[in-house]
Amino acid sequence: MLVAMTICFGHTTALELWRYVRPSQQFRVRPSRAHVPNIADTTAALAFLENFKKANITLEPPAQLLVSTANGRRRPRGIIAKTAIKNTPLMNVQSAFGSFLLVTPGELFIECAQTEPLEKLIEIGFELCGSYALSPCEAGFVQARPITSVEELRRYTEKALGRNGRSNARKALRFIANGSASPAETRLAMLLCLPRMRGGYGLPLPRMNHRIHVTGDAQKITSNKFFVCDLYWSQAQLDVEYDSDAFHASPVGIASDAERRNASLSYSTSSCAWNTTRTRIYGYIGGHHNEFSNARHRPVRQRRANHRSLAWSTACGCNLQLVHTSQES
Repeated sequence: MLVAMTICFGHTTALELWRYVRPSQQFRVRPSRAHVPNIADTTAALAFLENFKKANITLEPPAQLLVSTANGRRRPRGIIAKTAIKNTPLMNVQSAFGSFLLVTPGELFIECAQTEPLEKLIEIGFELCGSYALSPCEAGFVQARPITSVEELRRYTEKALGRNGRSNARKALRFIANGSASPAETRLAMLLCLPRMRGGYGLPLPRMNHRIHVTGDAQKITSNKFFVCDLYWSQAQLDVEYDSDAFHASPVGIASDAERRNASLSYSTSSCAWNTTRTRIYGYIGGHHNEFSNARHRPVRQRRANHRSLAWSTACGCNLQLVHTSQES
């Protein structure tokens, strides 16, 4: 059943749809010059929701539509219509069961900033600027191309003068980095980089999945041309790896980690790993105090940082522990 392009999804419904659209080859996305509909076409919306359900696309009710005027906000069961700003930037999504409109990532980020708490908004920003999308699959996420960047989100936010949520969006962008490859990497970056008052260690933002080319003596140790660092602080020459059980616990993963550590020592890069085999965070950043202090430029107060980091990581399901895997170079 084909449905005319008379509806526009926004807010959390748009976020959910972007999570399906990004990794899928069944959708074609392109910028649109269309305007937000004047009224909520509830018949078309209900038809889309039924088609989504048949395609195993699960959306959290109620579905949130955008309309251009307050008079067009009809409220049938399972649908909420909200008034959009004038000239809202949109994307045209073509699918097997018709076309519909989605707000752009920049507009979506502002809309999420109106309702989401800061930590949740930061996670959303990492996801939009990263190479993964949350998914109901067993792993909890799938690989997907980035649809925006921190720089693009910042440009859009700066232009959103007077918008509700702009202040929250600007604050969140201070703690978002490009290139995260998984929710676990995102939470690790948040744990290390959020300020102490929000349960983090207050480190500067790292480069996510940064590529380091193997040169010099390191070429004698490994046949790899480069390594990809999960979180990398260039000034401190520090690489922090998130050790997932899916790869790093296997013989191949263990050998790869050892090869990386040996190579990193030859070019003066310290490497440490975090894993999820424990249920608590133990102590102050362990044997890597010097490296982290160099990256942060000032020491961390141990008790306050540990207490709030443990509380925050438990709340978000991060549950990480430091594993000392390198020596001072």
